[in-house]
Amino acid sequence: MSSVLMVPAKPTTQHIDSIAWEALTTQLGISSDSVAWLNLQIEETTYNYSGMTDEEILFSKDKDNDIGTYKVGIGCMACKEDEIDAFIDRMLVVSSDLMNEKERDMLFAMIDKRLE
Repeated sequence: MSSVLMVPAKPTTQHIDSIAWEALTTQLGISSDSVAWLNLQIEETTYNYSGMTDEEILFSKDKDNDIGTYKVGIGCMACKEDEIDAFIDRMLVVSSDLMNEKERDMLFAMIDKRLE
C-alpha cells in the first residue's frame, strides 16, 4: 500500500525533494497529520518575533547585496493574514531609519501572508 504525503510546495521545492521527504517520513513512521503538525511548528518558530523590536524584525532575515553601485537590502518576513496591513505599516515606519543606519540605497521586503 502506497501513501501520498502532501508537502507544501514552494518555488524552490524540486520533485526529488518531495521524494526524499516521503522516503524519510515513511522510514520514520511519521503520519501525515504529524508531518503537518511539525511543519506548522517549524513555521511558527521561523516567524516568531516575540521579544523583538520592529527594527529587529525587519532585518531578522535580511541580506545585503550590491547591484552595480547601489547597496540594496532584501528582507523576508511573514505575518498572519488578518494583521498584514498593520504589520506593513510598522515596517514602513522603521525602514527609512534603518536604511540610513545600514547605508543602503534601496530596501526590498517580501512579507508572506500566513493563513490560519
